Amino acid sequence: MRKLLTNLLLLSLIAAFPALARTRAVGYPAGYFSYTGSVVDSISGQPVVGAEVVNEKLVITTDAHGAFTMPILAVGQTMLTIRRAGYESVTVSVQPAIPATPISLKPLPGVVVKTKTGQTIRLDLETVNFVYAQPLGPQISSPSAALCKDGTPIQVDRAQIARISNAVRASGAACCSSETLWFDLELKTGEHSHVALVFDCMSYYCFLGGYEHDTFSRTYIRFEDISEVTFP
Repeated sequence: MRKLLTNLLLLSLIAAFPALARTRAVGYPAGYFSYTGSVVDSISGQPVVGAEVVNEKLVITTDAHGAFTMPILAVGQTMLTIRRAGYESVTVSVQPAIPATPISLKPLPGVVVKTKTGQTIRLDLETVNFVYAQPLGPQISSPSAALCKDGTPIQVDRAQIARISNAVRASGAACCSSETLWFDLELKTGEHSHVALVFDCMSYYCFLGGYEHDTFSRTYIRFEDISEVTFP
């Protein structure tokens, strides 16, 4: 009889606290609960893939659906910081007794790449690099482009560039003895120049690399295939 009364008491306690019973985190220390939330784009409403959800030293990354599960304090509030390239970071307060609502991130302007086949690709600016690779050789990746202007090698950082366009193959002239890829370069200062890719005349493959904004997947576009690149 005593065992029956004990079981009835336990069932009544669980029924009285359904939210806590559902959110208790398995494998976490006492005093913590498993919080499941999601991160979305504040403009499109689409899931934000690859966002980092930070709780002090613990970092969880959102999945392909923008979802995450994070241990939080069982009592009171926990502050979570959500960050990802291509978005403004936010810090929010969450509690186990309050139903989770989607956390919105505001997108930042990205780098828009148009290819010669008509494809448009948006890359997150902070992830964009100029990538050079030789077959069976080392890969060089840098936020600065190695260019040749009027026969002189120069380095131009991605933060300085406004637009790249009209890429064509032509004689290397003072830059190199073979043909190389030339294009029109517009800087944010308004300066225009016709420049060549230095590494292109060294038998390297030359790419513009970065993370695609929507999928957050690493993407490489050969300069040979680029029609235009617009930087924010």
